[in-house]
Amino acid sequence: MSQNANKIKQYKVLRQINVNQISEMEAFSRRAIDDQDFRDQFKILTSTIDQVATDFRRNHENMIMLMAVQDENFDEEENVRKEFNQSLSQVRIVLLQIAKEESNTDSKFVAGVGTGNSSNSKKNIKLPRIDLPKFSGENITEFKAFYDLYNTLVHDNNDLDPIEKFNLLITHLESPALSHVQKTPLASVNYQSAYDSFVNRFYDKKAIAFTLLQQLEDAPVITNAKNASDLNQLLTIYGENIAGLNNMGFCTADWDFLLLYLFSKHLDENTLTQFELEYPSTNALASFQSLFDFVSLRNKAETSVQRTRFKTQISDKSKTNISNKSHHSYQKPRNSFFLRENETSSPCILCNATHKIYSCPVFYKKTAQERNSFIRQ
Repeated sequence: MSQNANKIKQYKVLRQINVNQISEMEAFSRRAIDDQDFRDQFKILTSTIDQVATDFRRNHENMIMLMAVQDENFDEEENVRKEFNQSLSQVRIVLLQIAKEESNTDSKFVAGVGTGNSSNSKKNIKLPRIDLPKFSGENITEFKAFYDLYNTLVHDNNDLDPIEKFNLLITHLESPALSHVQKTPLASVNYQSAYDSFVNRFYDKKAIAFTLLQQLEDAPVITNAKNASDLNQLLTIYGENIAGLNNMGFCTADWDFLLLYLFSKHLDENTLTQFELEYPSTNALASFQSLFDFVSLRNKAETSVQRTRFKTQISDKSKTNISNKSHHSYQKPRNSFFLRENETSSPCILCNATHKIYSCPVFYKKTAQERNSFIRQ
């Protein structure tokens, strides 16, 4: 079996997985229309619908391109695409219907505000649009940022019921964190225990702090101060990780000498020399922040110089191309009579004087028609 045939087979398997996913969503959509108890599960299941659609298109297009190279007929594959799009449309229609129904419910609730029926206001409120990143648990250093944002928008939001919070927690998790939370059945009474289990599993302060410090130590070592890319990476790692440590309650301001020592180990000799010249000191130690700011300014300057140099190179290249085109377009006439002085010692072909035809006064006294006729001879 050829390499292309193997790839076609792989893409077909991946595409079938996407077809199965959308088919499952479609099956749930039929029940979610009439069964209110199914809607929460349906929303969770369809939270990945955009990614499924994107993956299907990518796998399908890659497979079709390989089949076209091998001159294979792909009419049947196009039928698969059409059926997938029909199922996708059906699921989106149901999602839209549910959203409209919930919107109408909210409108009725708003219209009833002030009538004295305030006890049900919390239950009828529409879920807010939550701009949360997804947390997988693979990078433990991302937990604190997710934890703080989730608590602010969801967990500490008194307008949300426990089942709504549980739904939002699951929606914004990916495996393995998602698998850990899904061990707890989706129910209002189980939300707090699922939340506590999630926090206890992934909020390991010591492990997170050790990881952040290890990343500082493993940051790239700069060997060339003109390498703006490496400098930017180094600055990003130190800036983000120190901010992460501060966010966890560590007072990194008390670690100034340690951070200065660690950061300087990643810098080249030339940068450190320039820093010493810029901030000379005998008894007092320079601060980490002063060194960090110095490298930041140097990085900005180097980036600006490289950007200017790149634009100049493009401009010079364009001018060279124009010059070459001009040179080539006149190459043939040069071989006839447009010759430079040092390329021939022949007399003028019109008056036999010691000048070239393009300098001949007799030639330029002729009319344009006469000059053209003479050139063609």
